Amino acid sequence: MKKIQRDFKGIWMPKEIYLAEDLSWTQKILLVEIDSLDKGDGCFASNKYFSVFLHKSEGQIANAISELRKKGWLIDRKFDGRKRYISLKADFRKTLRQTSGKPEGRVQENLKHINIINNTINNNTHKQKVCVDKWTRLSPEKQLLVHKLCYHLEDELGTKIVNWGKQTRAASNMKKAGYTIEEIKKTITYMAKKDPFFADKGFDLMTVSNNISRYKAMANKRNNQ
Repeated sequence: MKKIQRDFKGIWMPKEIYLAEDLSWTQKILLVEIDSLDKGDGCFASNKYFSVFLHKSEGQIANAISELRKKGWLIDRKFDGRKRYISLKADFRKTLRQTSGKPEGRVQENLKHINIINNTINNNTHKQKVCVDKWTRLSPEKQLLVHKLCYHLEDELGTKIVNWGKQTRAASNMKKAGYTIEEIKKTITYMAKKDPFFADKGFDLMTVSNNISRYKAMANKRNNQ
């Protein structure tokens, strides 16, 4: 496996992670490793890398990352069609850089183009979650198909779409293929909630476009059984 360059800080573990009673030791080490590999624009190491590093299965890593997202420790920075980029939540990442000497200015420069640095706690359900900044969203009457689909995808994954040109082409391809907006949204929800491969890696509309026929065939097979 190709060795990944890291922003290495030694074996020091912040007390916020070390003393966190709701985290397993696998999750604690995973957080430290993700931050170690985050050089400013997020960590893009794969589940396979983490599984080898921590001697866990890829499924266990996927579940651990999913739980860390739900607990508010991790955020999705972006997805470029091939790689996901994840980081520790913004306020905790800032604490690490102040302590470790990692250049905060570079981090903030990269964050200017990403609207996912705000984390909130849902007091009604007592669950922490990452909230995507929605201030740039179009009003419903101005939304085209691509907007409706991307907003749905952002809500399902807690991430932010960055390449709108590619998303527009993907939405157009699915429309030409005869898929309805309801079918596409159901596919997005299934991939985000029930497919551990895509739910953990993150995805965009191009990924949906490349897989929707397979999911529809699977659904038809289940219905005919």
